[in-house]
Amino acid sequence: MKNQPPLDELTRLLRGNLGEAEHRTLSELFAQPLFRHDDRLPPAGRRALAYRQLRALQEQLGPASRQLDQRELFLRTHAWVALTDASLFVLYTLHYSLCLGAVLERDTGDPALRRTVEALERMDAVGEFLMTELGYGNNSQSLRTQAVYHPDRREFLLSTPDPSAAKYMPPTTFHGIPKTAVVAARLVSKGEDHGVHLFLVPLSTEEGTLPGITVHELGDRPVNHADHALTLFDQVPVPLSHLLTDGTSSLLPDGSYRASTGDNHRRYLGTTTRLRFARLAVGGAAVACSQAALLIALRHGMHRTTFAAEGREAPLLSYRTHRKPLVTALARAYAMAFLLQRADRIDRDTSGEDPAAAAMANLFKGVTTTWAERIVSECRQRVGAQGMFGVNRIIDYLVFTHCAITAEGDSQVLLLRSGNDVLAGLLPPPATPSAADPGGSLLNEDRWLPLMSAREEGIRRGVQARLGRPTDGEGAFFDLWNAAGPDLLGLTEAAGARLALEQLLDAAAGADDPAVGHWLRRLAGIFVLDEVRRDAAWFAGSSLVDPAELLRLQDAMADLCDTLVESVDELIEAFGLPSTVTSSPIASFGGDYGRLLAGLSGQDTSTGALAPRTPAAVRGGAA
Repeated sequence: MKNQPPLDELTRLLRGNLGEAEHRTLSELFAQPLFRHDDRLPPAGRRALAYRQLRALQEQLGPASRQLDQRELFLRTHAWVALTDASLFVLYTLHYSLCLGAVLERDTGDPALRRTVEALERMDAVGEFLMTELGYGNNSQSLRTQAVYHPDRREFLLSTPDPSAAKYMPPTTFHGIPKTAVVAARLVSKGEDHGVHLFLVPLSTEEGTLPGITVHELGDRPVNHADHALTLFDQVPVPLSHLLTDGTSSLLPDGSYRASTGDNHRRYLGTTTRLRFARLAVGGAAVACSQAALLIALRHGMHRTTFAAEGREAPLLSYRTHRKPLVTALARAYAMAFLLQRADRIDRDTSGEDPAAAAMANLFKGVTTTWAERIVSECRQRVGAQGMFGVNRIIDYLVFTHCAITAEGDSQVLLLRSGNDVLAGLLPPPATPSAADPGGSLLNEDRWLPLMSAREEGIRRGVQARLGRPTDGEGAFFDLWNAAGPDLLGLTEAAGARLALEQLLDAAAGADDPAVGHWLRRLAGIFVLDEVRRDAAWFAGSSLVDPAELLRLQDAMADLCDTLVESVDELIEAFGLPSTVTSSPIASFGGDYGRLLAGLSGQDTSTGALAPRTPAAVRGGAA
C-alpha cells in the first residue's frame, strides 16, 4: 500500500487563510466557459476576451471595496487570473489592486472625486496606474511628469516635459473602452517641487481619448496581448479634488503645501504602498504558474513512455534524470507557497509605509519570480517540443514569469535592494542559531535551519566587510557597493531560502496528520540539499559542509526524490488549481493524446480538415 499524504490536509495547509467557501466561489467562477483557454484566438481576440473576462469578474466578485476587503480571496484571484491569461492579469491588477486600491485608500469623500471612483467601481471606465516613464523605470522617484498647481483655477495642469518622460507601458489605448488612471507626477506649487504625488485622471470617454492626452499603442507581445501604450500629457487640467494624498500631506486651495515631514523620499514611499501589495500579487501569481507547470510536467512524465533496457518501455518519471529535477522543483514550489503566507501575514498586519513590510514584499517578489522562472523553464524542457505550444500552457506560464520578473519593480533591482534591507535588519532574523557541525549529515533535519542561517550570516558578514573598507574620492563608495552587488544578490536569495524553509518546517510541525508532516519534511530536505548544491562553492569554502558530503550530494538528492515518487500526484493535486484553466492535452491520462490535441486545436481527426468552432446555429446548421 502506498504511503500517501492525505490530500485534504495538504490542501488546507497550502490554502492558508483562504476558506473552503471562498475556494469554491473561485472554482465555480473559473469553471465557466468564458475563462477556458483558447490559444487559437488572434491577439486582438485575446485582448477583447480579456476585457470581457474582467467585466465578468466585477459582476460576480463584486465592487473593488468588497474584493480588497477579502484579502485572501483577492490574492488567490490574482493567481488564478494569471493562470487564465496574462492579458487578463495585467488588466485585473491595474484596475483593482493599483488604481482602485490606491484611490480607495485615499478617498476623501469629495463629490467630484466620488463620481469618478463610482464610475470605476461600476466599470464604466477601466482603471490604470501610470508611474513608470520611458526614461525612468526603477528610479521612479526621479520621474519628470509634472502637475503644476494654479490656485486661480483650483486645478493642476499635467504635462509631459519630453518624450523620455512618457508614461510606459500600461494599456491606455482607447479601443472603445474608457480609461481612467492614477498618475504619478511631481507636484509643483508656488514654484516649489514637492516630490512625487498621485492624481486621478480620466484619460478617455466613450467618444475617445480626451484633449491634451496622446496615446501611442506599442507593438504586440507573446502571450500578453493587452493594449500597452505610451501616454503623454499636454497641459491636461486635473481638479484639486483629484490629488490623492495619504493624510500626511495636503495642498490648500491657495497653493500652500502642508506635510507632516519635509522628507520628499518619505512622502514618495507613501505613494508606493499599493505597489507593496501588487508585488505580493505578482509573486503569488508566479508561484501559481510554477505549480501549474509542475502539475502538467509531472503528469506528463507519469504516462508518457520511452524506451528502456531490454526493449521495454517505461514512463519518463521512472528515470532519475527526469524525476530528480522535477521533484526538486516541486520542493521549491512548496517552499514558495508557504513563504507567500508569511509575506502576506506581515503585509496584512502592517499599515502605511512601514519599511519592514516593504522589505518583505520586495524580497518575496524578487525571490519567487526568479525561482518560478527557473521552475517553469525546467518543466518546459522536460516535456520536450510539446511544451512550446500554447495549447499545453507551459510556454504561456514561462512568458508570464518573464513578465512578472519585470512588473512592479524589476526583480534583480528588488533583490539588490533586499540585500541592503538584510544588512539593515529590516527582515525577520533567523529563528534558529546559525552554528552547524561540519561533520554532520545533510540528511539530519536538525542541521537544515542552522545551515541555512549560517550561510546567510556568513554572506552578510562578507558583504559588510567589503562595504566597510575605507573609501577615498568621489564615487569610491559606489565602486565598493557595485563590486559587492553579486554578493548582495546571493545574500537576498540566502535570506529568502531561510525564510521559506522556516515556513515549510513550521507547516510540517503544524500538520494534524503525522504522514503529512513527514512528506513536508522530505520536501524541506530536498529544498535544503538543492540550496547546498546551488551554493556548493560557498559551503565548501566555509567548511560548513564536509567535502565528502558534497561529493555524495547528488545521490542524496536523488534518493530523497525517489521517496516522493509514489505521492507526486497527491502533492500536485493539493495545489488546488482550477482544472479548467490549467487543462493541457499532455497532462491527460488514458486518452488518445493526438485526438485530444486535435480536438482542442479545432482539428477534425476523422477527415483531417479543420473543424469550425462556431456554434452550429450560427453556421446555418441545426443547433
